[in-house]
Amino acid sequence: MVKDYNSFATENKGIFRIGSVDCGEFAKICDKEKVTKFPTVRVYPTHPIPTSDIDTEKFDVKQLKKSAGKYYQDKSIEITANNHKTFVQEDV
Repeated sequence: MVKDYNSFATENKGIFRIGSVDCGEFAKICDKEKVTKFPTVRVYPTHPIPTSDIDTEKFDVKQLKKSAGKYYQDKSIEITANNHKTFVQEDV
C-alpha cells in the first residue's frame, strides 16, 4: 500500500493536497482525528462536506483517485471573444 500511496502522491502533486502522519510519532494528531487502525486513508474535502475514510483492505490507486476525484472542483473557464480582454487583464 505504501508504494501505491507514494505513486498517487507523486502523480497528483498540485492537484490534491496529500499528507501522511506516523501515529507512532504523532499520537496526539491520530487521537484527535480518531484514527484507530493502520492504515487509515481519509479524504478531507472542502468545508462543509464531512471527511470520509477509504476502505484500505481493497486499497489501490484507482480507488483513491475515484474517492478524491469526487471532491475535485473544476475551475476552468471558456475564453471567448467577449471575455478574453478581461481574462488577460485579471490574471496576467
